Amino acid sequence: FKSKRKIKLEMMQTKSSQFLLLTALLTFLPSFEFASAMTTSPFFKTDAAGTTVDVTFGDKTAEKKFGLGYWSIRGLGAPLTMMLCAAKTPFSLYLYDIVEDEESWTSDYFAAKTGYIEDYSQPLWNLPFCVNNTEKKVLTQTNAIFNHIGRACGMLGDDEISTSQCESLLCEIYDLRNVMV
Repeated sequence: FKSKRKIKLEMMQTKSSQFLLLTALLTFLPSFEFASAMTTSPFFKTDAAGTTVDVTFGDKTAEKKFGLGYWSIRGLGAPLTMMLCAAKTPFSLYLYDIVEDEESWTSDYFAAKTGYIEDYSQPLWNLPFCVNNTEKKVLTQTNAIFNHIGRACGMLGDDEISTSQCESLLCEIYDLRNVMV
């Protein structure tokens, strides 16, 4: 996949089509940065994230239902972030720094991970992760998070068939991504 290559997509009107389009586009688009103020959500708290960004869309009192955690690089966390932005859903973004020293890679995340597993009863903890502050649960695995956010934001189809079509496209896009990375 070359950056000069153009992808033509026809805009569609239904919510399920919007999810399909967003998933396809967000998988290949670069990430973006937000101006930030350091804060924490009511359920998930961390000192290990190098940067915490609250995305409020102008309403600083808005409840942040979600929190997303990923490395402070463009990667699997970027399309999840863009999906919440497209839905204009306030959220917190936890960015973990990783540094290469002479012998290995280091990050405060590695030291905090065991505590996260115990504190939040999530044995599969990994990056990216999605904190659901309302349900007081943490989800991991990129596709599970895509589906969760899609459902919560009304972007995962209007009925069983369109939901299944969205899930099929998500899996296909992930397969394509794996071939390119």
